[in-house]
Amino acid sequence: MIAVAIADARENFLELVSRAQSGEEVVIERGSRRVARIVPFTKKKPQRQPGLARGQIRVSKNFDAPLPDRLVRSFYK
Repeated sequence: MIAVAIADARENFLELVSRAQSGEEVVIERGSRRVARIVPFTKKKPQRQPGLARGQIRVSKNFDAPLPDRLVRSFYK
């Protein structure tokens, strides 16, 4: 990742786009604040793999229990 000032980004925009295209992340700063990123465009989202969180998530035994009346009424106020 590289960080450049907004004025430098204007002057070197094509170079920054080329760097992003090759896989590098470019952060544009205004003063000391980060305001934008130039990142490589990916056409395809990564393939999801079912079961990656197996054993890490626990559902309580009373998950399907009815909600308390007080809580149900709060949705309709």
